[in-house]
Amino acid sequence: MMKVVGIIFFVLMSTCALLGQSVGAEKASAIAPVEALEWQVDTRTGYRNALDYWKKQTEINRINDDAWLNYYKAQRAILLLADGAFPSKQHQKELDIIIGNMANAVPSGYAFQYSNYVNGNKSDESFNYLHQAHQLRPNDTNLWDDMLCDAVLSDDKERIKAWVKQINDARLFSWAELEYNRNTLNSVEANGILITNGNVDTNPLFMLQSEGFRTDVTIVCLDWLNSSRYIHILEAKLKVKPGLVRINDRVGSFHSVMNQSISRPVYVGLTVPVDLFSAYSKNLYCTGLALKHSESQINNIPSLVYNWEQLFQRKYANNEESITKNYLVPAQLLYQHYTQQGDGTKAEELRLFIVQKKSMKAEAYIQR
Repeated sequence: MMKVVGIIFFVLMSTCALLGQSVGAEKASAIAPVEALEWQVDTRTGYRNALDYWKKQTEINRINDDAWLNYYKAQRAILLLADGAFPSKQHQKELDIIIGNMANAVPSGYAFQYSNYVNGNKSDESFNYLHQAHQLRPNDTNLWDDMLCDAVLSDDKERIKAWVKQINDARLFSWAELEYNRNTLNSVEANGILITNGNVDTNPLFMLQSEGFRTDVTIVCLDWLNSSRYIHILEAKLKVKPGLVRINDRVGSFHSVMNQSISRPVYVGLTVPVDLFSAYSKNLYCTGLALKHSESQINNIPSLVYNWEQLFQRKYANNEESITKNYLVPAQLLYQHYTQQGDGTKAEELRLFIVQKKSMKAEAYIQR
């Protein structure tokens, strides 16, 4: 029997907590627009240069809507690099000041509407600003995954289907990201609960479920817990009393779900920040791209082998999209297993795969 020995080491060394935008090695021009935060690739220096430039533009022309938008995005990105998923209370105050200045300078512009949505951290009220931003720029693909999120939180199946089609047609998520999420669902046993983190590891799951794939899995997205609508949806799906999942409480809600007394298996996606689940490392067992939580010792290897060999699609696993680095976790465990079993062919295949994945550029990840 092989448990997830050293799983925290693997995740820390091989896969950062993925979600949202990647922040890494390529320095953008100081005058380039700051892309939508979940997709942005830049360094702290790059963000700082962008911040200085765009802030200066707002001082030169107080009604420069694009300048305000990029100023807010750059400032938020810098703060999230320090704080993680959401800004600290002090940093949130700094962002609120920018929003207040926008209200005086460009109250009817796209920058004010979009930044207010982002600043609300997916609270129910923030989606009102998202709708206003979408009315101003309906063809802005940066808003579409958020509009899908709103449709899911509204439990509006027709809108969900419409946004899934629009997002698929625009190829907002790559084939590798969609395949990864399909494999994540196939890492979870029937009727399981899957805890996810934010953007790239959540929206595609709902897209797949809207098409009828693995609708038995209940997704608990930590990034959406500022929405009371989502809390009510989870209470109904988990069949629990109010209070198990708490609004504006990522950490407390995570622990509540992990320790819930529902007779349903709970899984943690490999994209969830390590600091959240490190306390449970002795009770987590890798079944693919998710970790099963079990108080009693289990043999996870048969499930891991079956999922990898029979259920996983791996046409795009070798792609260099950042999220695919998480394949390292099951791959290293399987390499050990096949080596111990004397299956040289499969072990060598995995060894080559691991070498290729480890050669990918190391990046850190934050989310909007």
